[in-house]
Amino acid sequence: MTQQMILMALGYLAFCSFSYADENAENQFINRYAILKGHEDGVTQANFSYDGKLMVTTGVDNAKTWEVATGKLLQTFSGHNELVWDANFSPDDKYLVTASQDRSARVWKVETGKELGVFRGHSDWVIHAEVSPDGKYLLTGSRDKSARLWRLQDAKPLALFSSEERGMVYSAFSATGQDVVTVATYSALRWHSDNWQATEFVSPVVYKGHSHFVYTAALSPNAAWLATGSEDKTIKLWKAGTAEVVNTLQAHQDRVYHLQFSHDNQWLASASYDHTAKIWQVPASDSKEPQLKLVHTLSGHTDAVRQVALSPDNQWLLTASVDNSARLWSMATGKCVAILTGHQDWITDIAFNADGKVIALASADNSVSLWRLTGNKPVD
Repeated sequence: MTQQMILMALGYLAFCSFSYADENAENQFINRYAILKGHEDGVTQANFSYDGKLMVTTGVDNAKTWEVATGKLLQTFSGHNELVWDANFSPDDKYLVTASQDRSARVWKVETGKELGVFRGHSDWVIHAEVSPDGKYLLTGSRDKSARLWRLQDAKPLALFSSEERGMVYSAFSATGQDVVTVATYSALRWHSDNWQATEFVSPVVYKGHSHFVYTAALSPNAAWLATGSEDKTIKLWKAGTAEVVNTLQAHQDRVYHLQFSHDNQWLASASYDHTAKIWQVPASDSKEPQLKLVHTLSGHTDAVRQVALSPDNQWLLTASVDNSARLWSMATGKCVAILTGHQDWITDIAFNADGKVIALASADNSVSLWRLTGNKPVD
């Protein structure tokens, strides 16, 4: 996270509201239908529930849940005393976990907003909190050079994923929940266990080879490949099990800030400070000569592209930029089908809901906009 985001940690706003935008102002393919307002300063995160009916947003010292269909505020989760960086639903959508600058993570009952537990142990900001796919474990990532695994039910610590390098800028479960991927300053690490409950110490596979800071890592859903992006402007593709680098690409003209694999393992999307995103074809897991193949370069943003998000059906790619806008692109053609504007500050987070029909844009202008894909054929 950047110093710009730190400036968001100011005050608290009790008034919450939502408003509807003029649908006629947008094209027939995608319409903005709600603007969520209530955070006093910039929104740091926006995530949908697994069933796509709710969304959570985070800000100064709280998280809020909203009804996606109407934009109605449902609950405010107050208890942290500093900026809340992240919030995610459990797979059954009954619980919410939050990560805060106050060095703690917390678990809440979604329906009531009641706090159920506090996870303490990190010595610096907790910037990520995520529940495992089976709903049993909590993963937290911190600037204290570590990520931690906890049993969600009783906050029992199970594993410490540590690095000697500065900070822990990224941590996430794999699709199966048997792997944890973390990123420290110069390397990515993959930690594996068939049974986290029995794990006392986990030795990682280390992916190290970039010449400068590593900003992002992504593990393919089939766990065949791990991709890393760096300030050295390259993307590296690694065999996930052995950390053998099979492909190094001078992919962009500036830092590679975010990577995401498609749900079907066929594509990789990259976001860069060079104002572009790119779509890459991913080799088959049994390929004898694996290479990432550039398929599309997506140009149009006028400032850094910080994030990409692929739709669940792998049909659309969403990009978020410091130019205060997001863009929706066809994965098949690489063409921009919609420019999502209206925010007065940079886009801090983007997401598709579960069926890919609703898009959320969070912004440093204190609001989140919701957009509905109508299903009409977009204009090329």
